[in-house]
Order: sequence, then C-alpha cells, then structure tokens
Amino acid sequence: MLILGLASLLQVIFLPGFIIIWSLGITDGMLKSIILAFTLSMIVNHFIAITLTYAGCFNSTNLYILFLFEIIIVCWQTRYWLKMPFSQISKRLKSSLKPLTTETNLSLINCSVVVALAYFMFQLVANAGSVIDGWDPLFSWNRWAVDWYHGRFPSHIWHYPQLLPSNWSITYLFIGTDKIQFFATAIMPLFPLFSLLALFDLWKRKKEPA
Repeated sequence: MLILGLASLLQVIFLPGFIIIWSLGITDGMLKSIILAFTLSMIVNHFIAITLTYAGCFNSTNLYILFLFEIIIVCWQTRYWLKMPFSQISKRLKSSLKPLTTETNLSLINCSVVVALAYFMFQLVANAGSVIDGWDPLFSWNRWAVDWYHGRFPSHIWHYPQLLPSNWSITYLFIGTDKIQFFATAIMPLFPLFSLLALFDLWKRKKEPA
C-alpha cells in the first residue's frame, strides 16, 4: 500500500512534467525545472483523467500501465545519467545548486525557503494518517474526487475547476480505495511551498546581470 501511495505521488507531482521539460530541453536551472515538473504534472494528469473518463477506462490498471510506460521513458531519457559515476553526478548537482548558496542569497534562503521546507515537512508529518476535513474539501472537492475515482464525471460542480479533485482521484486509483486519503492530503502543502520557491526563483533571476 505504501509503495503504491508513493508511486501515486510520483505520478501526480513529478513524472509527466519531468518527461515534458526533459523532452523540450528546458534546463534553465534546477529550481525552475522542479517547479515546472510539479505544475505540468498536475495539468497533464487532469487531461489524462478527462480523456480516460470519456473513453470509459479511467481505472487502476490503465494508470499502472501508464506509470510503467512513463518510468521506461524517464529511464531512456536519463540513460546517460544512469551510466554516469556518482561522483560526477554529485559535481553537477553541486554546480547547479551553487547559485542558491552565495552570500547574497543565503539570508533569503534562511528566512523563506528553509522555513517553507520546514513547514512542508511538519505538515507532512502532522497529516500522517489524517483524512480530508473542512466543509469545502470534504463535501465538494473530495466528493468530486470520488466521482473521478469511480470513472464518472462529477456532478454539481458549479464550474469549479477540477484539476485538484482529478489528481486526488489518481492517488485513490493507485492504492485501490478512496478511504485512504493521506496521499491526497500530502499534496496540499506543496502549493504554498512551490509558490514561495517560484517567487524566490524569480527574485534570483532579477538579481542576476542581464
């Protein structure tokens, strides 16, 4: 169950977006790549949910097949990295992270990014085993997510965007039940985290010489 839950998070927040940015050759900084991978993954997953629901085949089996296919693509795209010695990979990662650790940036990192990371980790631990609560999440968002989970388009959505419910439903389909909601709730702290990281990335780029 844990492995399937972690796989669902990998699908929801990383794999589809990573494939896109790697295919397009977007290498403008690690931080930007991570943020884009998160954003694009959720958008792609939403369209996957719509397409498969229209086709009447939005189910666990097809998501497992898609996930395996994506893993194969990622392994192919990163085959040169996989063959690279770990010491060389470490040097490249340090090189890409170096702009974030200059004296100019350290104060901002300490005041915002590190705090955001600590907040996310706290929320992740605090939400362990938790269920979705609150009026809107419980009676709207999660109800729509359950509809997606059962392979039907949600009703009475009042034009409310369905990106979040459709992505929640993917975590349910991976683990085979809508009763375990921890992996769905684990996504939520990422939104303020990546919003802050996006602002930091923009600030860093504005500070760099043209």
